[in-house]
Amino acid sequence: KADGSWNIYDEIEDLVIPSDLASALGENATAGNYFKGFPDSSKKNILWWIKSARRLETRATRIEKTVGMAAENRMANHPAGRDKGPTRRSG
Repeated sequence: KADGSWNIYDEIEDLVIPSDLASALGENATAGNYFKGFPDSSKKNILWWIKSARRLETRATRIEKTVGMAAENRMANHPAGRDKGPTRRSG
């Protein structure tokens, strides 16, 4: 489509982290490290959830929730009980 809506998911598919999310994750090293370790499919789910926000306030709230949950190694926009991030194994 001429408005670019056909390409809206390209950045998500390529796992491009939007600057506002990257900044928020950069301010919380624990959240940033856990977020990096999430499976790609989970990161895409979270990125779509953030990108699909229609209002800036909603987007900001979703980013805040993403960072807060990532700091606890939990994935935002996932069902309860399935939101736990991968466990790290020492080896």
